Amino acid sequence: MKNRSRFLAVVGTIALLFAACGDEGGSGDASGGGGKQSVTVTAADFSFAETEIQVDPGATVELTLDNTGDAEHSFTSDDLDVEVEAGGGEEASTTFDVPDSGTFEFHCKYHPDGMTGQIVVGEGEASDTGGSDTTDEDTGY
Repeated sequence: MKNRSRFLAVVGTIALLFAACGDEGGSGDASGGGGKQSVTVTAADFSFAETEIQVDPGATVELTLDNTGDAEHSFTSDDLDVEVEAGGGEEASTTFDVPDSGTFEFHCKYHPDGMTGQIVVGEGEASDTGGSDTTDEDTGY
């Protein structure tokens, strides 16, 4: 009986230790838990190959601008305070954090009229970016 009481005491103590030291559900990322995401955007001639980038809420984005063309290009998002430039045939990288939701415009600062896109965080939100309505009249989408 004495051994059984000691055994139960030891098992109870171990259970309490595991409960106290267990996973708290966090990743150590105070930004909302999006983790890290790697994204590559290709610029060629005078267009981006990727015009919509989907990222997780609160993510730290590791962005690489791969310029396969001859002209210099940038990936610039004024709303997210991000800019990276790459000369013709070069790559350049940057890291930035995104908020928990929203849709944010990006462009090439050298060719802002033809080289544009958007970063959609999570499901995105309507944002007042001054963009045009692209609803299809036949489908309503």
